[in-house]
Amino acid sequence: NNVYQNGLRVLETVYLNAYDAKILIDLVQRTYFTVNDQEGIRVREQQNRTAKATSEIKSQIEAIQSVTEREKIDQGLAKTEISLSVIYNGLGIIRDICESPIYKGKIPDGHKTSLDTHRSTINSALTTLIRARQAISSTKITNTSRINAAEAEVARAEGSLQSAEDQLALILAPPRGEDL
Repeated sequence: NNVYQNGLRVLETVYLNAYDAKILIDLVQRTYFTVNDQEGIRVREQQNRTAKATSEIKSQIEAIQSVTEREKIDQGLAKTEISLSVIYNGLGIIRDICESPIYKGKIPDGHKTSLDTHRSTINSALTTLIRARQAISSTKITNTSRINAAEAEVARAEGSLQSAEDQLALILAPPRGEDL
């Protein structure tokens, strides 16, 4: 249970990071990429992908909070990982576009640094999410192993009990005619 609760906390933090990145991308697009040139179109495309990915993360959080099925939580975490990758890649593409000859001098270093910082933050969030998924997987494996060991111990105990009952039945049984 704890690893799943941690997974939910990670998702909430991840969403905040994704939302912050979306806000920055919106600002950069509105401020510098309003022209319908190739770069502006590419930035808007990444802006739309980031908005969709951020919305998907929020949907996953809402869906996961209303269920107790661990499989759905696992699926939500996996989908969120994909959404984070979309945002990470989008930040990288926009940052590269900022260095294109047309825009290099127009975009202040502060906004370029913010794109780099948000990309790093998303990368850290992605790493944290992957670790949370790995912790869940590890816990599942450990629990399955413990269950299997316990079931084997129960089977061994049942076998010992049956053997003891058979021995007791032999001791308590009246002698047979051929034994006399």
